[in-house]
Amino acid sequence: FIMKITQSCRRSVAVATHTAHRCLASSAPSSTAKGSIDYFGYEGQSEFYRLYRPKYPLTLLQELNSKIPIERSKRALAVDIACGSGQLTQTLSRPLNLDAKTGEEYGFGFQNVVGLDTSQSQLDKALEHCAASNIEYRLEDIEHALSFDDDAADLVTIAQGLHWFQIPRLLKETKRILKREHGVFAVLGYSAPRFEQYEKFQEEFGKFYVQTLGSYDYGVHGRKCYWNIDRKLLDFAFEDETMFVGEGLFAEQSFERAFFFEHHWWTEQQLFGYFQSMSGYRTYLTENGLEHGDDGDPMNHLRDVFRRDMKKYEQSKMLVIFPFFLLTMKK
Repeated sequence: FIMKITQSCRRSVAVATHTAHRCLASSAPSSTAKGSIDYFGYEGQSEFYRLYRPKYPLTLLQELNSKIPIERSKRALAVDIACGSGQLTQTLSRPLNLDAKTGEEYGFGFQNVVGLDTSQSQLDKALEHCAASNIEYRLEDIEHALSFDDDAADLVTIAQGLHWFQIPRLLKETKRILKREHGVFAVLGYSAPRFEQYEKFQEEFGKFYVQTLGSYDYGVHGRKCYWNIDRKLLDFAFEDETMFVGEGLFAEQSFERAFFFEHHWWTEQQLFGYFQSMSGYRTYLTENGLEHGDDGDPMNHLRDVFRRDMKKYEQSKMLVIFPFFLLTMKK
């Protein structure tokens, strides 16, 4: 099933925010293109993701651009796997802009960009907010086969998405469609945010993230995980590089890893909008028969701690630190 973008439709942030906050019931999610649960298919989930997820920093985009040949002939096709609501897809499609001052202005200058996702809900947001004449979005299984010929793509990216798939299988497909010599595969992402200036909030967020949502088990028998993915892969930036390089995979000498840190001053709405975009949290609500804000919602306590810290430090916004990573490799 293929959807071709023709135009972009934008709504005001105020209307979009209202819509997202109105859709907080723990309704059952839809299914993906491969028939599994769509963890971005909860009502309102994709809108939260679009509104409140952090944007990739300019320094990271510049570093990725430096790995790609500058010639226009070698920027014919970029494939953005697990494109979600199209944030990175749109950046890849914009005209090359090396003088950009922000990540939102940056462009890679690819002639054609294809965004792939298994979630119809995510693609609906991409169609609505991240359209361009040189972008095509496709709803695909992704994991079993990518709908491209061998040696077709100059760049393949996957941003905050690799952990959702069977990694060895997807890596083989990615290598297959990359062009020889100059083709680049890039894995982008970010780990859990840090609140180092706020000792109590950092502690309580850690309990929410690790214990309540079950992000790691740390050998604790019977701890329920609500993510359906391995969060350690993201939070430790895919530390085991042997999953990417070696026989049948990517060239070891081409593998590079870089880290970037972004600091944001976020209001309560921004920060808790981000928390509400977490698929693990939405699954927690559903499996415990809760809606956002009900008695028993673990986010209620976290919000109380936030408000106490804001009062203690006489602030209206909290300093949030996001650790980003970039992995690049070639055939």
